[in-house]
Amino acid sequence: MKKAMTVGLATGIILSLIFIGAGLVRHWIPVTTAATQWVFLGIFIFLIMATFWVSMSYYSRPVSAKWGKINLTGFVASFIAAFIFSTAAYLYTEYVDPSYLSLMMEQDHTNFVASDLTASAITGESKWTWFNSPYNFALSNFKDSMAILLVVGLFIGSMLHLRYKNRKEDDFKNHELIF
Repeated sequence: MKKAMTVGLATGIILSLIFIGAGLVRHWIPVTTAATQWVFLGIFIFLIMATFWVSMSYYSRPVSAKWGKINLTGFVASFIAAFIFSTAAYLYTEYVDPSYLSLMMEQDHTNFVASDLTASAITGESKWTWFNSPYNFALSNFKDSMAILLVVGLFIGSMLHLRYKNRKEDDFKNHELIF
């Protein structure tokens, strides 16, 4: 259990750095083409899946880990990453750049007008509550990132469990190369 928590903590910190880095890189990518957005999303999801795969493989390598313990690592990593990412989003929108949310709303409004969406979809106040304050923005980021990370973590954990479920401890004791 201690190893699952330690690996989950390290993985959560790495995932939060990936989320924060992706948020910064996204500002440099032109929004005009869908292809660039899909490439960015593909690379982003690949980095998340690779991080989960490496950490959960590291956790389950020495013994035949059970499904619940592998996924405990993923849950801890997901919670820590979502917490750090949402805290960073709150601090950024509250103290570093207070105009960030209003600029994001203007940019999204411009993109929606360019996409010919209806006026009610753009101006509907109830749909845009996460733009109202930095706290709502951070809470929305926490919920969204936690949901995404949990799904990816459960998927990777289940794949690793199926891959390693029939291993025995004797398989890991003697890994010498014979020449």
